[in-house]
Amino acid sequence: MKKRFILYLLLLVTLLGYYAINSLIMASESSITQEVISFNEDIIGNITIVDKLETRRLLQGLDNNYYLTHDYNKNESMLGEVFLDYEGDLKGKNN
Repeated sequence: MKKRFILYLLLLVTLLGYYAINSLIMASESSITQEVISFNEDIIGNITIVDKLETRRLLQGLDNNYYLTHDYNKNESMLGEVFLDYEGDLKGKNN
C-alpha cells in the first residue's frame, strides 16, 4: 500500500512538473520586428519565462555549435545563447 502511494505521488509530481514547464515557457515568432531581423538574421523568435518575467532571443544558426559560444550580438560568450536546432522549426512538436 505504501509503495503504491509513493508511485502515485511520483506520477502526480511528474505530470504537474510537465504542465508547469509547458505553461511557463512560451516560444513566439510573432513579436519579431523587421528591425530586429535585420540586426541579426539568426534571430527567429523570443523565449519568455513567465515566472521570471524574462524574455530572451531565440536563435537558429547554420549549425548547433556557433551559439554555444556566442551571444545574440555574435560576440564570443562563455555562456552561449538560447538556440533552436539548425534543422528544427518553431511549428514542430520536438524543438
